[in-house]
Amino acid sequence: MKGSLFWIFATILLAVGVHLATILLIPRLEGGERAKEAMAAGELNKLTILNSNEMAYKVLGETNPDLVYAICPFDITQKPVVVTAKVPGRYWSMAVYSDDGDSLYTLNDKQVGVEAFYAKLVRESSSGPPSGSAAPRDGESLTIRSPSDRGIIIFRSFAGDNAERERAREQLAQTTCSNN
Repeated sequence: MKGSLFWIFATILLAVGVHLATILLIPRLEGGERAKEAMAAGELNKLTILNSNEMAYKVLGETNPDLVYAICPFDITQKPVVVTAKVPGRYWSMAVYSDDGDSLYTLNDKQVGVEAFYAKLVRESSSGPPSGSAAPRDGESLTIRSPSDRGIIIFRSFAGDNAERERAREQLAQTTCSNN
């Protein structure tokens, strides 16, 4: 009887360990792999518009067919990356991810509240004002601090039909992402 209880307890303990490892580790590993694949799909510190839903799905995984996507893989080892963007009068968002797939910062059209904005992505250890948690106001810039040197910025813009899709691409094409 004691032997059976030992094996039942050992089996339960093993099952709990495997379950916790799966829940805690697999999503993190998958997020990091997805971020690395997306980073490889574009040129460093340069905006790349993903021109089709198939391309967006291939690069980013789950996507919404009503959105146009653009990516900017970044490297801030030498210099900060500067992002300038015109915000359209419809849904738009920017999300910054580390090379491990961790979300560092997100911003959407409602939070920005301006037609154009400027953001600087710097290393977390850089001196200067604290990382922006509030949206920029007219004429203000936003400083985003990253704990990693590399990562990816993903832009999304709403496009309900083909005509809007082309306008969304044109709007995203006016976005710059560089470390000049």
